[in-house]
Amino acid sequence: MTQNRSRLTEHANQSLGSYELVLAALVFGAVGFWIDRRLDVLPAFTIGLTLLGFVGAGLGIYYRYRDQIAKLQAETAELRAAARANNPSAAAGDPDTATNTTGDTDTTGDNATGDTDTTGDTATDGATAAATDEKAGS
Repeated sequence: MTQNRSRLTEHANQSLGSYELVLAALVFGAVGFWIDRRLDVLPAFTIGLTLLGFVGAGLGIYYRYRDQIAKLQAETAELRAAARANNPSAAAGDPDTATNTTGDTDTTGDNATGDTDTTGDTATDGATAAATDEKAGS
């Protein structure tokens, strides 16, 4: 239950950026419009504050994205290090196993993920992998 709730919260936070982008521009634009009407200088503050709200929200989204990518890269590095520690033959460069880009080892030869398998050929999808397997069998 807790894991489902945290996933829901994570998805809600990811979709929040679009609302933030629009609402920040609207709120800042409304404040700018109010200032313009008070000072009778329409539309200087409306345009300026709308752009400020839009750029500020965009920068906030960018920095959150950058932080999330850094966390994911650190997590991936930890998982790769753990995989190498658990599989010493792959870490030593054993030619009977091939390590793909995610750190997993493909020893089945079906190569349905598009990674280089132990035979050295690559496939981009299951159909190509099946065709490669059929070609190797004939």
